[in-house]
Amino acid sequence: MDDILQYLINLSIFVPIIIILIVVSIRLSKSNLERIGIYKYVNVIERTSLNKDTDVFVLK
Repeated sequence: MDDILQYLINLSIFVPIIIILIVVSIRLSKSNLERIGIYKYVNVIERTSLNKDTDVFVLK
């Protein structure tokens, strides 16, 4: 019983921390890409959704 309680405490502490780190990492990487100017050289002409998780982009 004590092991299950310890597991739940660890889970409730570390899962939110990991989610926050993922969100911060995504935001920082997006801002760095915009600052570098990667979007200046690529123009999205068309976007087609193949299914729920997959898209096809036509770039110029």
